[in-house]
Amino acid sequence: MELLNGQVTYIIKLLIGANIIEKVNGERIALSNVKDPFLSMHANKLCVGDIVSRHLRNDDALLVNRQPTLHRPSIMGHRARVLPGEKTIRLHYSNCNSYNADFDGDEMNIHLIQNPNGREEAYNICNTSNQYIVPTSGKPIRGLIQDSIVSAVFLTVSLYIIIFYY
Repeated sequence: MELLNGQVTYIIKLLIGANIIEKVNGERIALSNVKDPFLSMHANKLCVGDIVSRHLRNDDALLVNRQPTLHRPSIMGHRARVLPGEKTIRLHYSNCNSYNADFDGDEMNIHLIQNPNGREEAYNICNTSNQYIVPTSGKPIRGLIQDSIVSAVFLTVSLYIIIFYY
């Protein structure tokens, strides 16, 4: 309860607080319309069963997919990392093969998981670290890309050898 009280009183200023309170009786309070002195009043009146809608925070569980979802690894669990000022999705390029994404305007869906069981499944079962092979054929779906292998070689080879070959 204390965490939710803090979320309500801290609302929208840094995009990490609460947006809406939905009371048990169905009343919805939009916190963007509430003046600062009344935020603590609403925070102190929270009851068990009230729903507080909040902004996405770091380490929240997300399910990401790209349509059409043709195989299991095309919907995977990720941990959110919110970057200030950014409004786009960023993915590591080793995950793009499983989504069949090629950065030509692909649209992806993000689902924020709201219950504890779903979060545990996203963290432990369908997270990107567990999705390395296609279940139907056993072929790898994720892995190192040539750019990362070449850059790793250049970072580990001594300067003398690079100058010698050029």
